[in-house]
Amino acid sequence: MKRGWAAWAVGLACLVLLAAGLWMFASRRPAPPAASAEAAPGAAPSATPAPLPSTEARAVEETWTARLYFPSANDLLMPQEAAVVSAGGARARATGVVAALFAVAPVAPRVAVFPPEVKLGKLLLLEDGTVIVDLRSEPPAEPPPSGSTVEQLRIYAVVHTILRNVDEAKRVVLLWNGVQRPTLAGHVDTGRPLRLRADLEAS
Repeated sequence: MKRGWAAWAVGLACLVLLAAGLWMFASRRPAPPAASAEAAPGAAPSATPAPLPSTEARAVEETWTARLYFPSANDLLMPQEAAVVSAGGARARATGVVAALFAVAPVAPRVAVFPPEVKLGKLLLLEDGTVIVDLRSEPPAEPPPSGSTVEQLRIYAVVHTILRNVDEAKRVVLLWNGVQRPTLAGHVDTGRPLRLRADLEAS
């Protein structure tokens, strides 16, 4: 009887030791990594997202040759070629040629279109081909006085410079300091859209 009890006690002790060893082995195994899709709330993402493409495309400027029309001593408009830098759109081209008309030094017998205090303000191109040009004086003042011939050549220098260089432009409306006036110097009707006057161009 004593031998049987001793054998049973030894067997029970072996089972206890085996169970303890298995428990210690399991407790030492590393925990499995958390799934990447289950990030903790508020945690920063592990990868930096790619930047979104810019929604504003930068306008590409180009240099092209324009024919600027200046008043001349023979009371006609005379062309003069000049390099113009602008974006490729019709409105940008129209803005570029008018800015050049006021900035480029005319070669005799051509003369400047307006006194230096006259600048180009805003320029708009409507869908029907109407170009609205806002001429501004700095400081704001009345249009410069002149006789009928000078006034006519000043106005149509702007008109011809736009219409001869921008195919999309069909007519020009002139504003002075943001207002469409019936006339600039009392002789030429500027209360309506203006078109080409081929008879004013020197042959």
